[in-house]
Amino acid sequence: MNAAAVQARRLAVSPYARRLARECALPLETLRGSGPGGRILAADVLSFAAPPRPVGQPAVEAAPASPSVAVSSIAAFATSIALGALKDLLAALESTGR
Repeated sequence: MNAAAVQARRLAVSPYARRLARECALPLETLRGSGPGGRILAADVLSFAAPPRPVGQPAVEAAPASPSVAVSSIAAFATSIALGALKDLLAALESTGR
């Protein structure tokens, strides 16, 4: 074989992507590289090895909402004031003309 034929068959693969592909039993020839010059990256292997999500279903299903009860409270307070002294003061002021 000449050097050009060997170079044409050789795939550009990052070492980590090569190891991931070997662990997942994926043949590198089936992968399409997204790196510079078509280099196969770890992300390419992981995206190929990950099972596809069903279409039309959310990635995570939300828990059913619990019924909420609206609770409103009105602050209420009461106080008592002795007005005897105030009435005496008003009477004294009125008698002096102030």
